[in-house]
Amino acid sequence: MYKSASVPTGSNPITNDELIVYKNADNQIAIKNNSKLYNNSSVTIYNAMGQELMNKQITNAAFVVNTHLSSGVYFVKVNNTANSITKKIIIK
Repeated sequence: MYKSASVPTGSNPITNDELIVYKNADNQIAIKNNSKLYNNSSVTIYNAMGQELMNKQITNAAFVVNTHLSSGVYFVKVNNTANSITKKIIIK
C-alpha cells in the first residue's frame, strides 16, 4: 500500500504491534486490538493447509474466537479497511 505523508488517506492501518493474538486458558484464540479500529475489522482463521475455518466481525477491542480448535497450527488474519495482518498461533 502506498502512503504519502502529505496526502491523508482517510484510513488508519493496524500495525503489527497493535495486534496481539494468543491462546487463552480454554484453548481458544483471543485477539487484543490496541488500535481501537475494531469497528471496521474482521478476523479469519485458517488451518495449516490454508482452509478457511471461520470469518467474523470483531465486535470489541478484546475478542475471543468461540470455536474450540484441535491441536495444530493456525493463521489468524485481521482485516480492516486499510490493510491486513496475519499471525501464526499454535494450539496444543
